Amino acid sequence: MSTLISLPILLLLSIVQTSFINRFPLLQGVPDLTMLAVLSWSLLTKDKSAWAWGIIASLFVGFYSEIPFMVYAISYLALVAIATYIKQQIWKKSYLSMLILTIIGTLFSHLIAFLFLILINAPYSLIDVINYITMPSLLLNILLAIPFFVIIQDVVELIMPIEIEA
Repeated sequence: MSTLISLPILLLLSIVQTSFINRFPLLQGVPDLTMLAVLSWSLLTKDKSAWAWGIIASLFVGFYSEIPFMVYAISYLALVAIATYIKQQIWKKSYLSMLILTIIGTLFSHLIAFLFLILINAPYSLIDVINYITMPSLLLNILLAIPFFVIIQDVVELIMPIEIEA
């Protein structure tokens, strides 16, 4: 059930990102809405559906991005692994873990994308990428992290109600 609900949610987020959010960048940086949804879902669910969310999100983002979906698959699945570990070992449901993972996820996904661009000999400077793309994207992702966490928490509670013990 939770994997089925990922399709319309991630599709809607991808459409909003490509049609609206990408039109209004901060410098050249835009928030990654699908990454925020995958991170939130990874931190909030008890099942293993976060892995499917990571794969589906990377497919959607790879479809509209010029960077191949494997770059996003690597970064999203690594984030799911880190979120699963943090959820099991450190915090159960925490806004702080969402903020920390948002910072890690943004930096990691931009690093992987930059390494891919280096492999194809794209003429980008690391300083320019950090100043004009990564830092503004990081700021926007941090600003949207908690609202996404709360919205996805409501979706999780709607789909998977908490069982009351007798």
